[in-house]
Formats: sequence, structure tokens, C-alpha cells
Amino acid sequence: ALTALLEGAPGPYRDVVVLGSAAGLIVAGKAADLREGAARAAAVRNAARRRRLETTAARLEPLNPLGVLARGYAVCWNAARTAAVRRADEVAVGDDVRVTLHDGALRCEVKSREPRAAEERDR
Repeated sequence: ALTALLEGAPGPYRDVVVLGSAAGLIVAGKAADLREGAARAAAVRNAARRRRLETTAARLEPLNPLGVLARGYAVCWNAARTAAVRRADEVAVGDDVRVTLHDGALRCEVKSREPRAAEERDR
């Protein structure tokens, strides 16, 4: 019940909170009656939830895979596009791979493999 209340789910617990807030608004002179106070209290709760949602969306945006591609990164896949290629030794010379870019995709053939030197891998 507490989780539902904090999430703003409709129900008797939310109603009690809204009515309590409405009463407080009447006492403070911010609302003329319970109907107006309840409407204002619900609007404030909705605005707070909207701000939390916007904040969360803004924090997630940099992690959006399409946003990462838009910044110039690419994803290399096996030919069937069932697995991402993460290491040079996962493909062989002559293999076909697909590369996903922000604005499209490429079909490529591996011409050579150039694994990083051990000291570069350890960084």
C-alpha cells in the first residue's frame, strides 16, 4: 500500500493524502473548498511525478543506444546479426560482418585482423 501511495496509484490511501492536503490548502487560504483544494493537491502531485519522470528520462538519455551511435560510435555484428563482435579474435579473415551506424548499416568483409598489443589491452 505504501509503494502504491508513493507511486501515486489511485485508491483510498491516495485519496486520504489528497484530502489531507486539500484541508491544509483551505486552512492556508490557498483553496476555497475541498473540491478546489483536492484539485490543487492532485495537480501538485502530478507535477512532481512529471518532474521525476523528466529527470529520470534525462539521466537515461546518454545511455540510449541510438544516442551513442549518434555520437559517432558503431556496433559490429556477425553476418547473421545475432551477436555483437567485441574482440578481433571473434572473426576470421574472409568473414562477413555487419556494422550498425547512426544513419544506416554496412555489410563488410574482414580483410585482416589486428589484435591490440598486450600493453594496450591492460589499460
